[in-house]
Amino acid sequence: MRQETDESQARFRRLAETAPLGMYLMKPDGSPIYLNDAYFDTMGLTKEEFEEARERGVGWADQIHEDDVAIVGEAYKNLSVYGVPFNLEYRLKKPWKFYDSATGTEMTGPTWLHATAIAERDESGKPIAFQGWVIEISLKKFSERLLAERLEDALATKQQADRFIDMTSHEMRNPLSAILQSADAILTCLGIDQSAKHAPEQSMSLTGDSWEMVVESAQTIILCAQHQKRIVDDILTLSKLDSNLLVISPDKVSLPGLLEKCLKMYEAEIVRADIEVVLEVESSYIELGVDSVMLDSSRVLQVVINLLTNAIKFTQHSKRRRITIYIEASLSQPSGENHRASFIEQKPNRPDATSNEEWGTGEEVYLTIAVEDTGKGLTEDELKVLFHRFSQASPKTYKQYGGSGLGLFISRELTELQGGRIGVHSAAGKGSTFTFYVKSRRYVWRKNSTDLLQHAHLTKGSPIGSERKGSAASTNDSMPSLEVPSIPQRRRSIVAPRPQSISQPVPKARVDSGGLDVLVVEDNIINQRVMATQLRRLGCNVHVANHGVEALEFLRTTTFWNREMEDMAGTPIEDDLDQPIPLSMVLMDLEMPVLGGLGCVKQIRGLQQEGFLKSHVPVIAITANARSEQITIAIQHGMDSVVTKPFRIPDLVPQMEALVLQLESQRNEA
Repeated sequence: MRQETDESQARFRRLAETAPLGMYLMKPDGSPIYLNDAYFDTMGLTKEEFEEARERGVGWADQIHEDDVAIVGEAYKNLSVYGVPFNLEYRLKKPWKFYDSATGTEMTGPTWLHATAIAERDESGKPIAFQGWVIEISLKKFSERLLAERLEDALATKQQADRFIDMTSHEMRNPLSAILQSADAILTCLGIDQSAKHAPEQSMSLTGDSWEMVVESAQTIILCAQHQKRIVDDILTLSKLDSNLLVISPDKVSLPGLLEKCLKMYEAEIVRADIEVVLEVESSYIELGVDSVMLDSSRVLQVVINLLTNAIKFTQHSKRRRITIYIEASLSQPSGENHRASFIEQKPNRPDATSNEEWGTGEEVYLTIAVEDTGKGLTEDELKVLFHRFSQASPKTYKQYGGSGLGLFISRELTELQGGRIGVHSAAGKGSTFTFYVKSRRYVWRKNSTDLLQHAHLTKGSPIGSERKGSAASTNDSMPSLEVPSIPQRRRSIVAPRPQSISQPVPKARVDSGGLDVLVVEDNIINQRVMATQLRRLGCNVHVANHGVEALEFLRTTTFWNREMEDMAGTPIEDDLDQPIPLSMVLMDLEMPVLGGLGCVKQIRGLQQEGFLKSHVPVIAITANARSEQITIAIQHGMDSVVTKPFRIPDLVPQMEALVLQLESQRNEA
């Protein structure tokens, strides 16, 4: 029996001696009972050195890094006195070196140990010894530090890239806005409509050829500026996708109406390219009685715009120029077979955005949109590279048509974020059909809903998206329609027919501001001058300021300023004006010296609360900062709305008028 015990002890001793980690057994006072060779190697000292240090009363503690001595000492104290086990990492004084033969580099740093120890107790529970294990983890700690440094560098690089993108976007949007407005000014001087291709009866003393050249040049400038804007927008969207900052926010939408709005935006470009565009609502959409749905209209519109602009770009030089947009609906995931679409496989782990409370409790509906064109089509090799970042069908695509190679990649990302997929069917020389679907929910009417007046209906015999003035539906908009509309199986709406002739009289319909009094606050002199000139041409009375301080000083001279309040405060205004200057609203840039737009509008709202302003001052932010979070911040600071550069004055003026009328109506009701 004793022999077996001796053999067992010898076996365990050999095991301890050959173990790759340091093992030790010590008394509560720190004197060693057993230490294996790996322990001495790990601690970086010999047995003789250890004994000499122990005689001096320091033992192994002399090897510990001075910054970690207190931590290790406290852990061993709790172990030896109270029997509390520990598991900790600490550093030694000896340096660590490692030669990486794969890269031929030497890595250095402090020596790190991972230590574990437990106590042995007697019958009374008092610690009589403790045993422990130590293993070197220097390579692991070096890898963690290297990974943390690289992650920190990557985050810093990403932040710098985002700042660079913001700065580039801002600097590009400013001149683009001036370019667009200057081109509009040229066409305004010629007295023509933007979509016209021919000269009016009076051509301002220009010959026919000269007139045509000026008009064509101005329209080309507008097209180029709009193309540049789309590229800037794509880069911003890509930046948000990379940073996981893009949010899907649902709202109540009528899909046919949304697509008609999209086509209206590109009507001039469609007519100029001589393309016939047709919107078709398929029978599946009608049979399901789809009315208003909850989806992110801006993101769906962004995908449609990408597909529509591509279709225009590749169809405008074809012999047969036609684009057809189809709308379908289903209660299950579409297969794409109606348009022979091969959907791209969805990326894994996509969250289901439609499960959030803000989407409502309506029935899930899958909405499919297909954009079919008669363009040049795509070969099998070209189809393989679509929907990838910075990729186009071929190198010739960029040379001939331009573009960033981001549109289809972004469309795929936006579609998948909305629970959908995107695909294409195409053949060389026969055109292409891009199809995508998104998940939505039927809009559920609520008793206290604030959008009752905007509730839309599909009624028997009424065109999709048309106004039904005088119909039964128009007099009963206070309750949702429950009947399934009886509409022909497929209804066709020709949105932009080809012009029959280019020799018809040119309409001279221009936006009329109705004499708004406007303060333009803009530090960029070129933008300031161009914007002021365009607004004056449209009938506005325009004043200018170079920054927020000048805007606040001018505000004290206007009809908004409450002089009685100023007299009570004992700081009368110092001016020679007998009558205050009329002011309807303010157009304000955000990035300005001295005092920026955010600080200025914040002070304006503060003056309103204090009573120095008689009423709410309408302020629209005019900015090149186009990120959604930047727009949100502007609204939070007190802006009534935000218009991002580049923009066109004829599109801005209706927004200005609507805001002024809205505030006047609110004041009258109050």
